[in-house]
Amino acid sequence: PLRRTGAPASVAEHTGVEPGEFLELVRAREQAALAALADATGNASLCALSRAGTPHPAAKFHEGAASALADVRRALTRAPETGPAEAVAAARNTWEERNAGLATRQRDWAAYYAGGVEALGLLDEAIPAVG
Repeated sequence: PLRRTGAPASVAEHTGVEPGEFLELVRAREQAALAALADATGNASLCALSRAGTPHPAAKFHEGAASALADVRRALTRAPETGPAEAVAAARNTWEERNAGLATRQRDWAAYYAGGVEALGLLDEAIPAVG
């Protein structure tokens, strides 16, 4: 659970969330997505899987989630003054600009894009509303 106390004013005013706790939530979700990816691929290299021509939409979904969560983690660690909502919104904008067109090309890319969109949506829901 995220606490609403102890955050620097710039972050707490916008989200009511302790910045370190949100970063830990992002890291935990990123690690969970990477673990699911490893399970889906049997720890095989994704490059090797794609060279074989075998579609692995579950693996691509988890890869997309891990990639999108890494975008949020990098935003929070590079600029600690960035609030959680701002970091998620920026990652979502970047994600959509970078990947939305790919989703229409083939099943694997659609799964990759969907995994990132879902991960960012769930992360956005985890940011408590400031009341």
